[in-house]
Amino acid sequence: MSSRRPPSNLKGLRSALLGWYRENKRDLPWRHEVDAYRVWVSEIMLQQTRVDTVLPYYAAFVGRWPDVRTLAAAAPDEVRAVWSGLGYYRRARLMLQAAETILRVHEGRLPSSAAELKTLPGFGRYTAGAVASIAFAEETPAVDGNVERVLARIQGLETDPKSAPGAKTILEMAQALVRGEAPGDLNQAIMELGALVCTPRSPKCDVCPVAGACEAHQTKRTHVIPPPRLRKTRPTVKLTAVVIIITDDRSDGVEHARATIVLERQPEDGLFAGLHAVPLLPGHLSATEVTQRLAPRFGWATTTPTRCTPTGNVKHMLTHRTLDIDVMRVEPIAGVQGVAGEKGVGKSESWETKVADMGLKAVPLDALDRVGVPSATVRVLRAGLPAALRSITRFPGRRTVTVASPQSPRKYVVDEAVGPQGCVHDAAHADQETPPRMTKLKKRV
Repeated sequence: MSSRRPPSNLKGLRSALLGWYRENKRDLPWRHEVDAYRVWVSEIMLQQTRVDTVLPYYAAFVGRWPDVRTLAAAAPDEVRAVWSGLGYYRRARLMLQAAETILRVHEGRLPSSAAELKTLPGFGRYTAGAVASIAFAEETPAVDGNVERVLARIQGLETDPKSAPGAKTILEMAQALVRGEAPGDLNQAIMELGALVCTPRSPKCDVCPVAGACEAHQTKRTHVIPPPRLRKTRPTVKLTAVVIIITDDRSDGVEHARATIVLERQPEDGLFAGLHAVPLLPGHLSATEVTQRLAPRFGWATTTPTRCTPTGNVKHMLTHRTLDIDVMRVEPIAGVQGVAGEKGVGKSESWETKVADMGLKAVPLDALDRVGVPSATVRVLRAGLPAALRSITRFPGRRTVTVASPQSPRKYVVDEAVGPQGCVHDAAHADQETPPRMTKLKKRV
């Protein structure tokens, strides 16, 4: 069967879904009280990212910017720094743009309809539907990957739900289901069912509240509905990361106390949208090749004394590719010849001036956590910095945040330097960095 009409027992389905949700929904901070801004923040963060991963970032974000007005006034680099490690960095830039638009056009209040919300940066059909239904009780669907799977199985839909005919069938059923009381709860109920019960593999049909009305369950076809999609081979891209270290021997007797690292702002439409990363060169290069590539860029002669040392390799997973990164540590000896052949110029002064003139950024290692950097750069720096410098570096890769709930406040640790964790909300994105791993502390507070 290629398509299905919505089941005739919609009233029974709605009742079963709402009853199950109200008894079994997860205790999440954005559900404690209905606030349009907080619903929006959570929905954007949850795109392509696990709920447990989002929790500490959500707490930090709304703690710093509790409403649209404070977010609209934030500096882009501040937002990037708080978002650092969450992945899909374009989301942060679009949120800031949307906040500025809401403040300018809508007097700081999110529009209440999905149609108006879709005019804002970063709002597609799903996000607009989720915010409008949850925060403003608009009878509009919110269809993500979980919803597609649940509704496809209920209808026994053998067509790919992401194809045009399949998407049309899913949307028609979602629109029919959402009409009635508590449309926001209804949308969340379907998503929650997909996340906890109607999972892609090994669905828990024995505890599903709508198993009796599910065509896929009744015909024992949950393993083929929705039809599995062929996974594309993830290509590997070889790069050389250049860890350029600037040290000042004139610091107050403490070795490396004023050590800095050279970072480069990434293009807004690139992999690490707007964040700062170590310079990346295409291919796996030797020390000689790295020196030759950097010489014209930094304006020093290829004979300038430079320590260029390979320090390891990092494999970093992105959504659609794997980065195979050789790490090269470069320690310019500016005091010998100076930048661009200028003799007698202090190390820190000459290099930091040169770096700034090139539009790069010299970041003190003990202030690295104040700069938005992708987790790939965190991993590269851990591999590229000598032990003495790693010990003074404030890596942004690990933070502890307390997430309060009425039942039991909990502490979470997020480690930004580990790999991909899958999706909760399934959305189409350009190639982006995958989100980090979340580890819940055993100790409860």
